[in-house]
Amino acid sequence: MKKIFLSTVLSGCFISSFAFELNGDFETCIQVQGIGLWAKDWHISRNVTKNAVVELCDDLAEVHSGKYALYMECAQDGRAYIYHHPLISVRKNEKLNISVFLKGEGKINTGFVVYGYTDNPKKLIHLTSVTSPKFIADKKRWRDWKWDVCFKTIQKDGIVYETFMLMPFLNMSDAGSALIDSYKVRKVEEKE
Repeated sequence: MKKIFLSTVLSGCFISSFAFELNGDFETCIQVQGIGLWAKDWHISRNVTKNAVVELCDDLAEVHSGKYALYMECAQDGRAYIYHHPLISVRKNEKLNISVFLKGEGKINTGFVVYGYTDNPKKLIHLTSVTSPKFIADKKRWRDWKWDVCFKTIQKDGIVYETFMLMPFLNMSDAGSALIDSYKVRKVEEKE
């Protein structure tokens, strides 16, 4: 996992963060059978996506940055859902900041499917999902949305989980369309 280190001093607190490398600018692309050019490490959930269009936009006049943005469009009863794999790892009490730029006439939410890891036997256990509020795209300009989430201990079937594997996702479930770009997930620490 590639890490980008940033730091700043604000009001007497030292804030450090690093970003997970998620191809959230959708610039690294591969050819996928049945889809064509697609963003590497992002997957369209065929079980969830219905009555929707999910594709890359390569219109340089429309993208936020770089050569590509993600385009989602849903009918009234549609849903578009993509997820990132490989998973990312966090521990209890770690705070994540998500930021994403949207443009269009739709509503998007993001979040994580949360898994716990067991060592004996070695496997991932689905624990829960956490979802942001709906972010509303602006028809005329790119709008930056941010959301913070902190992970606490989760107990399931008598096992206490303190380390989690997260599957980031982007979801649209209302009628509309939106361009999505510059999606970032950062781990943030505040120290006195």
